[in-house]
Amino acid sequence: RSQDLSTSFNLLINIHYGISPEKFVYYTDQKTWMEAQDFCRQRHTDLACPTNSNEELLLEKTFIYGWTWIGFFRDGWKWSDKSNSSDVRWFTDQPNNAGGKDNCGYVVKSVFSNGGTSAGLFDDGSCSNQRAFFCQYGEFSLQDLTTRLTMH
Repeated sequence: RSQDLSTSFNLLINIHYGISPEKFVYYTDQKTWMEAQDFCRQRHTDLACPTNSNEELLLEKTFIYGWTWIGFFRDGWKWSDKSNSSDVRWFTDQPNNAGGKDNCGYVVKSVFSNGGTSAGLFDDGSCSNQRAFFCQYGEFSLQDLTTRLTMH
């Protein structure tokens, strides 16, 4: 004879990392902004949301070249984790909302033939473009976790 026992409980886990390579994870997989956000939220906390110049520099140093999704989106330009977005370093003439569809932010790292660079500057692009992306670790909570035990 078996007996099912069910219980529900709230579990709160807080994880805090300082400025370190463990805060951000770089993925070369090509995903849309929404796919990247879903991936990050399932496996980490969210898309990367750097909150200061040290964190932006850490992102810049992590990847070699290209365009990489971060957790920045057009709704008054906000971070997806709801942190402060007041000190953003935009690429020249950005954000420009080209074609009225540039609603997601990414970080640019390019070196130009004249020796200039766009390393670590932000740009806006279509959320349906596929790019590499950064995830971040941070504070998160798991709630209403249900466990079922079967006793024999």
